[in-house]
Amino acid sequence: KHHRDKLALAAEALGAVDVAKREFNSMTMAIDAKNLPKAKKIIREMLTKLTKVLETGVPNDVYTVNIQLFPLTKEAQE
Repeated sequence: KHHRDKLALAAEALGAVDVAKREFNSMTMAIDAKNLPKAKKIIREMLTKLTKVLETGVPNDVYTVNIQLFPLTKEAQE
Protein backbone atom coordinates (compact mmCIF):
# COMPACT_ATOMS: atom_id res chain seq x y z
CA LYS A 1 0.00 0.00 0.00
CA HIS A 2 2.83 2.38 0.85
CA HIS A 3 4.41 1.99 -2.60
CA ARG A 4 1.06 2.32 -4.39
CA ASP A 5 0.37 5.52 -2.47
CA LYS A 6 3.81 6.93 -3.36
CA LEU A 7 3.27 6.08 -7.03
CA ALA A 8 -0.08 7.87 -6.96
CA LEU A 9 1.57 10.94 -5.40
CA ALA A 10 4.25 10.83 -8.09
CA ALA A 11 1.60 10.72 -10.83
CA GLU A 12 -0.08 13.76 -9.28
CA ALA A 13 3.23 15.63 -8.98
CA LEU A 14 4.03 15.01 -12.63
CA GLY A 15 1.25 17.40 -13.63
CA ALA A 16 1.11 19.65 -10.58
CA VAL A 17 4.71 20.41 -9.60
CA ASP A 18 6.92 22.74 -11.63
CA VAL A 19 9.69 20.86 -13.45
CA ALA A 20 12.29 22.98 -11.60
CA LYS A 21 11.14 21.42 -8.33
CA ARG A 22 11.00 17.77 -9.40
CA GLU A 23 13.01 15.18 -11.28
CA PHE A 24 11.43 12.31 -13.22
CA ASN A 25 13.56 9.92 -15.26
CA SER A 26 13.22 6.46 -16.67
CA MET A 27 15.39 4.04 -18.58
CA THR A 28 14.49 0.78 -20.29
CA MET A 29 17.29 -1.71 -20.85
CA ALA A 30 17.96 -5.34 -21.67
CA ILE A 31 19.71 -6.90 -18.66
CA ASP A 32 21.20 -10.10 -17.33
CA ALA A 33 18.95 -10.86 -14.35
CA LYS A 34 21.85 -12.36 -12.40
CA ASN A 35 23.02 -8.76 -11.85
CA LEU A 36 19.84 -7.77 -9.97
CA PRO A 37 21.32 -8.24 -6.48
CA LYS A 38 24.18 -5.88 -7.44
CA ALA A 39 21.73 -3.36 -8.88
CA LYS A 40 19.60 -3.42 -5.73
CA LYS A 41 22.71 -2.82 -3.60
CA ILE A 42 23.72 0.14 -5.79
CA ILE A 43 20.23 1.64 -5.49
CA ARG A 44 20.33 1.38 -1.69
CA GLU A 45 23.81 2.94 -1.55
CA MET A 46 22.72 5.76 -3.85
CA LEU A 47 19.70 6.51 -1.67
CA THR A 48 21.93 6.68 1.40
CA LYS A 49 24.29 9.12 -0.37
CA LEU A 50 21.38 11.19 -1.66
CA THR A 51 19.90 11.42 1.83
CA LYS A 52 23.20 12.69 3.23
CA VAL A 53 23.35 15.41 0.56
CA LEU A 54 19.73 16.52 0.82
CA GLU A 55 19.50 16.48 4.62
CA THR A 56 22.34 18.98 5.08
CA GLY A 57 21.46 22.57 5.93
CA VAL A 58 18.21 23.79 7.40
CA PRO A 59 15.21 21.72 6.21
CA ASN A 60 12.54 23.85 4.54
CA ASP A 61 10.67 21.25 2.47
CA VAL A 62 9.71 17.57 2.54
CA TYR A 63 10.39 15.41 -0.53
CA THR A 64 10.07 11.72 -1.33
CA VAL A 65 12.23 9.64 -3.67
CA ASN A 66 10.79 6.58 -5.42
CA ILE A 67 12.84 4.26 -7.58
CA GLN A 68 11.29 1.32 -9.40
CA LEU A 69 13.21 -1.51 -11.01
CA PHE A 70 10.96 -4.21 -12.44
CA PRO A 71 10.77 -6.49 -15.47
CA LEU A 72 8.71 -5.59 -18.51
CA THR A 73 9.00 -9.09 -19.90
CA LYS A 74 6.60 -11.75 -18.70
CA GLU A 75 7.99 -14.89 -17.13
CA ALA A 76 7.43 -18.07 -19.13
CA GLN A 77 4.41 -20.15 -18.05
CA GLU A 78 5.51 -23.36 -16.37
